[in-house]
Amino acid sequence: MTAHLDASAAKLKRKIEARVGKIKADFATYIAQETDLFSDAAVVSIALLEMAIDRYIDLHGEQDARHLIESSIRRAVEKSKARLN
Repeated sequence: MTAHLDASAAKLKRKIEARVGKIKADFATYIAQETDLFSDAAVVSIALLEMAIDRYIDLHGEQDARHLIESSIRRAVEKSKARLN
């Protein structure tokens, strides 16, 4: 039973990661087409962060927003460290 649950969880995780990757790629394409890489860099980052936080609060409540931010930063740092190695 545990092996089946583990396999199901792994499959779901892969599907979520694939969907997240697709959405991020779509955002990156749109941003590249519609904004200037240098003059809009900060405002694009601010807009994306604010949208993510606002959406998360709307869906899950204000108390969970801190968890979202902390877990997102943790994942970004881990990815950055992995690229450096």
